[in-house]
Amino acid sequence: MQGWGARNAPYLMEAPPSFAEGRAHHESSITLAQEGPAMTTTSLLAPALLPLLHAVMQGAGSPFTFFTLHCEPNEAGDPTRWTALQSIVALAEAERLAVTIELTPQWALWIAEDPAKVVQLETWRAAGHEVGGHHHHLAHPVWDGYSNDPSAAGLPGFLGNMEAYRDGLETLLGTGELGVLSSPAVNDWPFGVPHCTGGTPGAGDPISVPSKQVRNGTAVWMIVHASLTPAQLPNLMTAHNGAPTESACGVAVHPGDFAMQNGFVMEWLDFIGDSDPAGGRSRTASWVIDRLRFPGDVDRDGVTGLSDLLLLLSDWGPCPHPLGLCDSDRDGDGQTGIGDLLIVLANWAGS
Repeated sequence: MQGWGARNAPYLMEAPPSFAEGRAHHESSITLAQEGPAMTTTSLLAPALLPLLHAVMQGAGSPFTFFTLHCEPNEAGDPTRWTALQSIVALAEAERLAVTIELTPQWALWIAEDPAKVVQLETWRAAGHEVGGHHHHLAHPVWDGYSNDPSAAGLPGFLGNMEAYRDGLETLLGTGELGVLSSPAVNDWPFGVPHCTGGTPGAGDPISVPSKQVRNGTAVWMIVHASLTPAQLPNLMTAHNGAPTESACGVAVHPGDFAMQNGFVMEWLDFIGDSDPAGGRSRTASWVIDRLRFPGDVDRDGVTGLSDLLLLLSDWGPCPHPLGLCDSDRDGDGQTGIGDLLIVLANWAGS
């Protein structure tokens, strides 16, 4: 399997777009949201089909959603936290929702020492869930011990730089398999990791479109998550219901929060499940980032062309995946059909 780093070459720095700018871009011209020349719908589709394509891309419906589980460094080794993690994933699967589990190295080491936990983690990955990293930087009240800051090396609890951080996770995940990381620290970034989920603790706005940053020499695409708490739950639901179809709605929760009070997590999962019964719009964080950047890129190679069209045609019909995770389902309606074909054609860039 090709690693994340090998699939993502460095880009030049550019100012990250605001959500309003991203929304305006989609509404003014439905084009391929990737590097290089954009192909517009008018170059490929008859004008009579343009209103239908606009309805597919921007019509009534839910945003793409992602659900991240932050596994805190100070909670590794607590059996109640592992049980909570198992319960959350099971509840998500019951609603046909994929999750992104973001581990600290402390959790990775704990899991690696228990063959039963390793098997469970690999079962989740095989089912379509994503496992990434979660980092508490030096200024965090519960620092995880990893930092690229030169001053950190002499501090109590220092465990290594961010390359050591990545090595700790990839000992469990496999070399090159760390594809997403949650961290607000721009300088604390393992080279080559392409995706970031981030947010301000307590912030209530979960809606974003991918924005690009350069972190430690790596082009990183970031989407925002909000903290899922009982107090924030009504605001998150309102934000989700008012979000554009071509946007991301993300939330994050800790297994420890669920262990102490689980009703609000269950209510959110029920809400998202009702909004997306087919599961086609509830994906992993990395998948959502790539889908919003490259709407027609079925094989996720960074360009929309013949291989994507052939994959789409071979997948025509209802999505058979238990969680609705079919790459050819570009509009997220639970099946591969005309709407997905229009999206691929609209974003065509070559063979």
